[in-house]
Amino acid sequence: MTWCVLNATSHEAFTRQRYDTRLEAALETYRFMRDSPFKQLDFGKEDEDRAVELLRKYRDKTLSFHDALCAAVMMREGIYKVFTFDSDFWCFGFAVLPGRTK
Repeated sequence: MTWCVLNATSHEAFTRQRYDTRLEAALETYRFMRDSPFKQLDFGKEDEDRAVELLRKYRDKTLSFHDALCAAVMMREGIYKVFTFDSDFWCFGFAVLPGRTK
């Protein structure tokens, strides 16, 4: 099994942790995600366009652009299983591990 992460997710993880803790802890999280054995996936303009389509399709949900962008890249790459504590991915039709969280 190969673990993948969208390159922008390291930025999102840094920001989330920075809001909650000190700078060094957030930088450590960023470095972990960038230097880990995860396969880094890049997004392009077409993925951003697809993310906007997904946000419009699921307009009844309050989704983040980052989640929609991750979903767009995952769909492009044929990845339909995600490890997350964000249950928003259920609406996109992904298998969510470890399971429903909210």
